[in-house]
Amino acid sequence: SGERLGMEDICGLIGLVADDKYKRSYEQVAKAIEVYSEAPNRDLEILFRSLCVSVLVGNGDAHLKNFAMLYRDASSGKAWMSPAYDIVNTTVYLEADTLALKLGGTKDFPNRATMIRFGREHCNLTEKMAEAVIDECISAVEWGMREFADYAESVELEGRSMLGELGKGVGRLMKPERKQKVWKGE
Repeated sequence: SGERLGMEDICGLIGLVADDKYKRSYEQVAKAIEVYSEAPNRDLEILFRSLCVSVLVGNGDAHLKNFAMLYRDASSGKAWMSPAYDIVNTTVYLEADTLALKLGGTKDFPNRATMIRFGREHCNLTEKMAEAVIDECISAVEWGMREFADYAESVELEGRSMLGELGKGVGRLMKPERKQKVWKGE
């Protein structure tokens, strides 16, 4: 529509300087969204979905400046989560890369149970809702892996391929019973 919007990344929103963009947690990102959002439940689901995609694609750079709120009038106090941006795979280039911020007290890439717990405890999602979002994100990444396999396989560094790294990400969040079927070749 051509309308100008204001944008404040979470780093600035919580009063930190850019150099501190790796010094908090995803739980604190969720808290900031809860405080500043005009529709916290919607925006917390957007955060959860964005974090799921980052985990799936091996994005170790989802820091405080890569989440933002948009607004029309700063004085109104009405803001909403921006669309996701700057989601990249970092693990193909940095084998031992981790999350940019802590999640559940660690920067290790989380498994499905940890993501579901984060969704329930910090994003106001039920377990069923968190499971559904994770499964939707897995389906989307798997579609991309099939659709762009030739391109993803050509991105390789020191024996790691983009396709292989995406497969690891899917494995992190896949349902345990589905993992067994994949390992058995079913």
